Formats: sequence, C-alpha cells, structure tokens
Amino acid sequence: MRREDVIRKIVEREVRGQPLSAEAAARDARALHSAACEHFGTWETALTYAGISRRRAAIEDQYSPDRVLRKLRKLCCNGYDLSARSVARRDRRLVDTARQHFGSWRKALKAAGITLERIAPPGKSGRLERDAIIQELHRRHRAGLTLKWSDVALENRTFALNVKYAFGSWCRGLAAAGLAPPK
Repeated sequence: MRREDVIRKIVEREVRGQPLSAEAAARDARALHSAACEHFGTWETALTYAGISRRRAAIEDQYSPDRVLRKLRKLCCNGYDLSARSVARRDRRLVDTARQHFGSWRKALKAAGITLERIAPPGKSGRLERDAIIQELHRRHRAGLTLKWSDVALENRTFALNVKYAFGSWCRGLAAAGLAPPK
C-alpha cells in the first residue's frame, strides 16, 4: 500500500465515523495500521499527515467501550451517584459515549456489571442500622458470597455504601462483624 493510499483510507475511516485510535485501527484494519506505521513511523504521525487531530484520536481512545465500562465500575465503587444526570454534570462525554456504545445509560450500567435494582445511594433508600449491616455481612459470609468491596459494590451498591457510612470504611465494617477483610 502506498503512502497516498494510507492517507486516503485514514480519511475514509474518519468520514465513515470509524474509530481512529491506534488500538482500534490495529484491531479493525490491521493492514492499514501496519502500512501507516511502515510509511510514517507511527499511527499518530499518519493521522497528522491525513490532517486529523491527534487530540481527537486520543479522546476517542479514552472513551472506548472497555474504558467506558471501567470508568462506570470505578464510579460505582467510589460511591458516586450513578444517575445519568449526575454523571453528566461531572463528565458529559462519558454519558454520551456510553449511550452511543451501548444504546442507553441503563444498558451501559448493566454491561459494566452493575446491578441496576440496587444502585440508589443510602440517603435515598434509607440507611441500615449497624446490627442489620453486621447480620447481612454474616449472611453473605455463611452463603459463601464475596466480601470484596468492589464486587459487593457492583452487586449491591446501596448495601456496600451503607457499610462505609455506618463504620467509616469497608474494612472497619468487616472488622465490626468479626470478619477478616478479603485479600
């Protein structure tokens, strides 16, 4: 493939709205990516010759489907309000690209493994008493369910946040219940 063909194909990808990140090009158009690296040294340099902003490609890579899912899991585990409106105030592009990749905000949350029925923050759903929290932790332990913070937060965010609010941290909640934190 000639240099001119590489540039033309990159421009065609842009016109069609296809991803322009190096990761996406290497995955979707291996021959094009290889030819671009061969003629221009790097994919990013080829983008520059094609007149495409490196910044656009970097932003696109930042919001790939995998990264959107990782960001959603991180927001969930850090206790953020997961309503689309609240997240949009913090990161509008995340909400828009989640909807673009997955069809809707709820579908994106579901794809991230977040249990939708249990994502209300404790302030909206009522806080649990310490005794009820300890009983639930023991029930989970007896049932062989995970006691790892991130897993519980994705499965039942309301409960996980109740533990943090009641005891100050997940580890302190486990210690109050007499359970060792998972490694």
